[in-house]
Amino acid sequence: MRGRNNKIQGVFNMYKKYLVITIVLIFMLSVTAGCEQKSAQVPAEAKWKIQVTGKDVDKTLTDVDMEKLGPVDARIAMLKKDGSTEGHDWTGVPLSKVLESAGIREFEKVVLESSDGYKTELPKDVALAENTLVAYKMDGKDLPEGDGPVRMVVDGQPSKMWARALVKISVE
Repeated sequence: MRGRNNKIQGVFNMYKKYLVITIVLIFMLSVTAGCEQKSAQVPAEAKWKIQVTGKDVDKTLTDVDMEKLGPVDARIAMLKKDGSTEGHDWTGVPLSKVLESAGIREFEKVVLESSDGYKTELPKDVALAENTLVAYKMDGKDLPEGDGPVRMVVDGQPSKMWARALVKISVE
């Protein structure tokens, strides 16, 4: 009986050793994985987004995506109802780059939609103009609530072609 108990005790000690080794390995892997996650760069959270749609395209772009597209600064003037102009320094991404990044190349017009449901259209030549921007800063500051966080600005065009609180860009 004593020999049998020694065998059982030996098997038990062997399993105990493997159990301890397994626990130590799991602990080491957990610590290593935790360290890797802490050192990995955490992507910035998006502050706003715009939906871009067209034939076979439905893409959402965020402020993070826009920064990657290469924002520009431009002096852009709005044509007022009385014929005068009002200019500001705008920061944003040309609409042409936004459409290209969404895979849109062929279209006749662009329809812009604001958060309040306002819609306006831009013909292709105006949409592709250099100073037609999806803007998010005016005179170096974030857009005021109600105007932003994103606005379509269209150089030299009347205010009815500009869109405040832009949420959707569709091409037809």
